[in-house]
Amino acid sequence: MRYLFRRPNANQFSDLKTEIPDLESKLGAPAADLRRLFEVPVSKTQSVVYQFFTTQSGKAWAWTCPSVELVAESEPEFYALTDRMKIPRSQLSHLPHP
Repeated sequence: MRYLFRRPNANQFSDLKTEIPDLESKLGAPAADLRRLFEVPVSKTQSVVYQFFTTQSGKAWAWTCPSVELVAESEPEFYALTDRMKIPRSQLSHLPHP
Protein backbone atom coordinates (compact mmCIF):
# COMPACT_ATOMS: atom_id res chain seq x y z
CA MET A 1 0.00 0.00 0.00
CA ARG A 2 1.10 3.53 -0.68
CA TYR A 3 -0.35 6.63 0.87
CA LEU A 4 0.70 10.23 0.35
CA PHE A 5 -0.16 12.78 3.01
CA ARG A 6 0.48 16.48 3.42
CA ARG A 7 2.67 17.74 6.22
CA PRO A 8 1.02 20.56 8.18
CA ASN A 9 4.30 22.56 8.38
CA ALA A 10 6.03 22.06 5.05
CA ASN A 11 8.83 24.52 5.85
CA GLN A 12 9.59 23.17 9.36
CA PHE A 13 12.18 20.37 9.43
CA SER A 14 12.90 19.92 13.15
CA ASP A 15 10.83 16.72 13.28
CA LEU A 16 12.63 15.32 10.23
CA LYS A 17 16.16 15.79 11.54
CA THR A 18 15.82 12.74 13.80
CA GLU A 19 14.75 10.63 10.81
CA ILE A 20 17.32 12.01 8.36
CA PRO A 21 20.68 12.79 10.00
CA ASP A 22 22.63 15.69 8.41
CA LEU A 23 19.50 16.78 6.53
CA GLU A 24 20.83 20.21 5.52
CA SER A 25 24.04 18.83 4.04
CA LYS A 26 22.15 16.06 2.21
CA LEU A 27 19.72 18.58 0.72
CA GLY A 28 22.44 20.95 -0.41
CA ALA A 29 21.89 24.55 -1.41
CA PRO A 30 18.39 25.31 -2.69
CA ALA A 31 18.10 26.45 -6.31
CA ALA A 32 15.53 26.44 -9.09
CA ASP A 33 13.62 23.23 -9.82
CA LEU A 34 15.39 20.89 -7.39
CA ARG A 35 13.84 17.77 -5.88
CA ARG A 36 15.17 15.27 -3.34
CA LEU A 37 13.66 12.02 -2.04
CA PHE A 38 14.83 10.36 1.16
CA GLU A 39 13.56 6.88 1.91
CA VAL A 40 13.70 5.88 5.57
CA PRO A 41 13.27 2.14 6.02
CA VAL A 42 11.18 1.15 9.02
CA SER A 43 11.28 -2.60 8.38
CA LYS A 44 11.76 -4.95 5.42
CA THR A 45 8.23 -4.19 4.26
CA GLN A 46 7.69 -0.62 5.48
CA SER A 47 9.27 2.69 4.60
CA VAL A 48 8.64 6.40 4.79
CA VAL A 49 9.62 8.58 1.82
CA TYR A 50 10.17 12.28 2.45
CA GLN A 51 9.78 14.44 -0.66
CA PHE A 52 11.61 17.77 -0.77
CA PHE A 53 11.16 20.50 -3.37
CA THR A 54 12.54 24.00 -3.75
CA THR A 55 10.26 27.01 -3.75
CA GLN A 56 11.00 30.63 -4.49
CA SER A 57 10.07 33.54 -2.27
CA GLY A 58 11.11 36.79 -3.89
CA LYS A 59 14.61 36.08 -5.23
CA ALA A 60 15.51 33.50 -2.58
CA TRP A 61 15.09 29.73 -2.92
CA ALA A 62 14.23 27.47 0.02
CA TRP A 63 13.61 23.78 0.62
CA THR A 64 10.13 22.58 1.53
CA CYS A 65 8.78 19.14 2.41
CA PRO A 66 5.06 19.35 1.69
CA SER A 67 4.32 15.63 1.58
CA VAL A 68 5.38 12.26 2.87
CA GLU A 69 4.69 8.87 1.30
CA LEU A 70 4.03 5.82 3.47
CA VAL A 71 4.84 2.46 1.87
CA ALA A 72 3.78 -0.87 3.39
CA GLU A 73 3.04 -4.36 2.09
CA SER A 74 -0.09 -4.98 4.14
CA GLU A 75 -2.92 -3.10 5.81
CA PRO A 76 -1.72 -3.81 9.37
CA GLU A 77 1.75 -2.54 8.47
CA PHE A 78 0.23 0.52 6.81
CA TYR A 79 -1.85 1.37 9.88
CA ALA A 80 1.23 0.85 12.06
CA LEU A 81 2.99 3.49 9.94
CA THR A 82 0.07 5.90 10.29
CA ASP A 83 0.25 5.44 14.05
CA ARG A 84 4.02 6.01 13.97
CA MET A 85 3.54 9.21 11.97
CA LYS A 86 0.67 10.29 14.28
CA ILE A 87 -1.85 10.61 11.46
CA PRO A 88 -5.32 10.81 13.01
CA ARG A 89 -7.67 8.05 11.86
CA SER A 90 -10.20 10.76 11.04
CA GLN A 91 -7.92 11.77 8.14
CA LEU A 92 -8.11 8.19 6.88
CA SER A 93 -11.91 8.00 6.88
CA HIS A 94 -11.93 7.25 3.15
CA LEU A 95 -9.97 4.02 3.80
CA PRO A 96 -11.36 0.84 5.37
CA HIS A 97 -10.28 0.60 9.01
CA PRO A 98 -8.96 -2.63 10.46
